[in-house]
Amino acid sequence: MKPQRSNSRNDALLEAAAELFANQGYKSTSMRDISKAVGMLPGSIYYHFASKDDLLLAIYEAGVEQITQAFEEAVGSLDDPWERLQAGMSAHIRAITEESAYTRVIFKVEPDDVPKYKHQLIALRDRFEAQFKSLVDDLSLAPWVDGHLLRLMILGAGNHAQLWFTPGGGYAAEEIGARFCRLLRDSTCKPMGPDTSATPAATSSLAGVVQSAGNTGVESLNVPWPVRDTESFAFHSKHVGDTLAVGVWQPPEPFMQMRQIEGTPMDVVYVLDGSALLGVALATAQLQLIDQDKPGFPPLLLVGIDYLVDKPNARTRDYTHSDLAVQQEPGELPPEPTIGGADAFLRFLEDELDPMIRSKYNVTDKPAGILGTSYGGTFTFHAFRRQSKLFDKYFLGSPGLFTTGVDYIGEVAKLLEGKLVQDTRMYLSFGELEMTGAYQDMGSNYNRLVGTLTKANNPQLEFDSKIYPDHSHTSIVVPANNDAMLYLYGHHCVQ
Repeated sequence: MKPQRSNSRNDALLEAAAELFANQGYKSTSMRDISKAVGMLPGSIYYHFASKDDLLLAIYEAGVEQITQAFEEAVGSLDDPWERLQAGMSAHIRAITEESAYTRVIFKVEPDDVPKYKHQLIALRDRFEAQFKSLVDDLSLAPWVDGHLLRLMILGAGNHAQLWFTPGGGYAAEEIGARFCRLLRDSTCKPMGPDTSATPAATSSLAGVVQSAGNTGVESLNVPWPVRDTESFAFHSKHVGDTLAVGVWQPPEPFMQMRQIEGTPMDVVYVLDGSALLGVALATAQLQLIDQDKPGFPPLLLVGIDYLVDKPNARTRDYTHSDLAVQQEPGELPPEPTIGGADAFLRFLEDELDPMIRSKYNVTDKPAGILGTSYGGTFTFHAFRRQSKLFDKYFLGSPGLFTTGVDYIGEVAKLLEGKLVQDTRMYLSFGELEMTGAYQDMGSNYNRLVGTLTKANNPQLEFDSKIYPDHSHTSIVVPANNDAMLYLYGHHCVQ
């Protein structure tokens, strides 16, 4: 499809310029290159276009016209939102990869490359992209799906098709659009009917499952079972130099109404190893909130911290002291994951994550609590040793306190001789079975730490500790976390 122009010489110049801009780049193409491509003297080109910028603007206009027309022809006769999206995605990819150079220029030359017409070029792009906004807005999406981000993802994949698409290399544009759309529908939409693209055998099997369920309307949700009343974020930390996963839970509104405390600001509690332990903590927080035998548990906002699903678990990097790092020989690659990033992780919590949490949610201005188990307990010990103003409640569950070249417990003993940064409450736990075997060194240091806290008798520190009979490093996790939350926040309970 070519632009409709009244002047044949203009058409030739635009065709040549579009091919050169698309193939060798806008900045690398000169007006002399364009005039040479059409057999014209270099100076003659300026009778038709005053500058290379004017040529680009005309190519952009023609390209947007082409791709918009192809888009409208593809979706215009369709009613189903997902069919319209599929047709639009296919038309998008086809226009960029199989049609003229005009459309390729739109997505290869950035508006910033042409300051003179930057705003006009952005407006032309926005005109096309707005069509995808209407398509996405018509979809029936799950509540947790951000339609704006979904639209940007779709546009990004299509706009870069010229980089990864190989004509005749496997799939046509229509098939790619269909597969993209199916992937998006399965992962983002509300519950839907059976997969109509399944093989006869698969469809028969599914029908048998539904029938055997007594015609109760069983169908796959096509999404993981959610932790309810939560939302999640990918948080890029400048201090850590990595992107972390953050999950936030707050009490369901009906529970707050039951207690007649709706609108009450919540205390903030950070939960390390959140992908596993946020669920443990919220079970306690939710059930204690509606306890009718011992009412009075405060509403908590729980913030779980972990790592993205497709990324390595870097808890040994973020939760540990620097002197635990393994020494390398010159030229030797560091261990993976590296060890000793507790200070950077603490700065992430203090300077980056906590300000976001407090600005977004209805929380108190009190210091936060922090729950950590194993290496997580190493970090909560570290945060207390650093006397972070962010925390006044600590759970040290089976803390990974190893004998190293630095006497950290001795440092805490000296710390407790003076004034703490604020009044503090702490709960410590360890399993009886951990005292021997692989965790024996940890057990010895745990006993020493508890003895140090007891001996110091600092009036600003209130703590309790417990060795759980017949419990191991793993079996202790749930009961100890429950007891820690009751001790740290269940002041109404008899201790």
